[in-house]
Amino acid sequence: QTLPALQNYRFVLEHSLGEYFFWAPHDDWWKGDFVAHAVQALDHRPSASLAMGIAHYIGREGNELWNDQPPYRLDSENAYQRIYHYLTHPITDMLYYGVFRRKALATADWVDSTCPEKSVIMAALTFGPVVDGQGMEYFNRLSFKSKEDVAAVFSLPAYSFRYQWRAFCSLVAALRRGVSAWDFARLLPVLVFKQNWHKIGRAHV
Repeated sequence: QTLPALQNYRFVLEHSLGEYFFWAPHDDWWKGDFVAHAVQALDHRPSASLAMGIAHYIGREGNELWNDQPPYRLDSENAYQRIYHYLTHPITDMLYYGVFRRKALATADWVDSTCPEKSVIMAALTFGPVVDGQGMEYFNRLSFKSKEDVAAVFSLPAYSFRYQWRAFCSLVAALRRGVSAWDFARLLPVLVFKQNWHKIGRAHV
């Protein structure tokens, strides 16, 4: 049976076994010791939900356009501090392709929107720290880079208010599950007004 992309991501997670898990998109690649460094980092920090190192962004011609790299500063043991930093800084969505402690994804919402990875990352943040995986290198092949291609993507129906609202509601639900009522009250205005949560890509594209 052919599944849409988001449902396929969920399917492989639900049928996975083991303590750790990561998604492997067909057109991306990883340094050979990516997983080994991730496991080392997660074993060293039992409370951690996710490990991620350098994310390289590769253009159509195979050239590196830019990269994001640690420290991501999401490694606090305090959930409020992790989430606040994530919401107030343009941190890469490529955390989605790091190595997770699989149980950290148990409460993740799956939202058909322009930013489905946001609710997964939020679930990891509410579960535990995100550790910087020293030596981890992930190479993300961008499927577009011209202004015309970017404009075509942003014209998709999925960028409508209805889809953005779904994503917003999923993040609110994750916050309610992951922090105290007081911290939720402090974080909700940040989620509403900072708006880094819904940005796709970066100005470099």
